[in-house]
Amino acid sequence: MAVTIDAIDPVEIGGAGADPQSGAATWSLFRLFRLWRRRRVTRIHLAALSPYQLKDIGLTKEEAQREIRRSRLLPIDRAIQPPF
Repeated sequence: MAVTIDAIDPVEIGGAGADPQSGAATWSLFRLFRLWRRRRVTRIHLAALSPYQLKDIGLTKEEAQREIRRSRLLPIDRAIQPPF
């Protein structure tokens, strides 16, 4: 089984932590946005790692590229993306 960011950080949207006063749908969207942003920043950092650093964390360049491709908004030809 491949280890991905999704496997490491599973998400429960609108679960027990949803505040009924603020609206469950709004709270769920906020949590989903936060999760998307965190994964995007993690993939940006992954794209900036050298082959030595990838080896140090137990990933091959191909595994890192596969994870980076999961984010449709990160072009693979650029190593470092500005955080939007």
